[in-house]
Amino acid sequence: QNEIENTETYVNSSPNTDTLFGRGDDELSGTCFGIGEHLVLNVLPAPSFGLLPAYSFCTGSSVTISSLGAAEDYSYQWYEQGELIGAEESIIIDNSGSYSVIATTTAGCSSKAVEFEVHESAPPVLTSELIIVDANGDTATVTVNNDNGELGLGIYEYALDSPFGPFQTSPIFERVAAGLHTIYAVDQNGCGADKIIFGVVGLPKFFTPNNDTINDEFSVLGLTEDFYQKATLFIYNRYGALLAQIDAMNSNWNGADMPPSDYWYELQLIDTQGVRTKTTGHFTLKQ
Repeated sequence: QNEIENTETYVNSSPNTDTLFGRGDDELSGTCFGIGEHLVLNVLPAPSFGLLPAYSFCTGSSVTISSLGAAEDYSYQWYEQGELIGAEESIIIDNSGSYSVIATTTAGCSSKAVEFEVHESAPPVLTSELIIVDANGDTATVTVNNDNGELGLGIYEYALDSPFGPFQTSPIFERVAAGLHTIYAVDQNGCGADKIIFGVVGLPKFFTPNNDTINDEFSVLGLTEDFYQKATLFIYNRYGALLAQIDAMNSNWNGADMPPSDYWYELQLIDTQGVRTKTTGHFTLKQ
């Protein structure tokens, strides 16, 4: 009864152990020569352990990888793209790539290959060329260009004007006010950080030259030599007469002896790449 028809791929029906019966017959007479519990099938446990799907190390260092939650003491074989690179309980890796490990029990049962990735990480390097400021009225959208890993080998998070965050994975900051700001970038794997000061160029809507130390001069906000090599500010009255021409990188307009009124300006900028831009607008002098 219950003959095992496919003896090449027999699968036991009860866990861990199974008893098999065998019978021998004389093909000519049909005589049965014996039947009995001639074979006990014991299923030995396969290795049970875990690994993280990915590991990282900082440039110039390495990462030590060991199995997690192993059910017992196994022997291990570590591979890099199919080539055996180690047979210890753990392995030290200092190259990015695809790896795998096979564990074997003392009874000789081996696991399937468990694959994992190793990535090199590095501190970010922020430069002025990677900060894109897109002015939009009184504010700007600021983007850190890391589309192709320009900052480095790591995975980074960003914060605006505070080294303590909040940090965000998006490299885009919206509605950034005119003035000088600082972007902080940190590696998610703890390999380092960097910061850079940049400016959103803008001019105030009014100023009050009354010597109270608050808004006493009309000045261009957000200028920094890391982004601009020259800034020239022209001041006009409401009739278009030129009142002043100022090196805005080094000076402001104090509006001395000018009556309260609306005035016009023209700001000419040359950035560090030699690109010229011109902005015009108006402001109010209040007493």
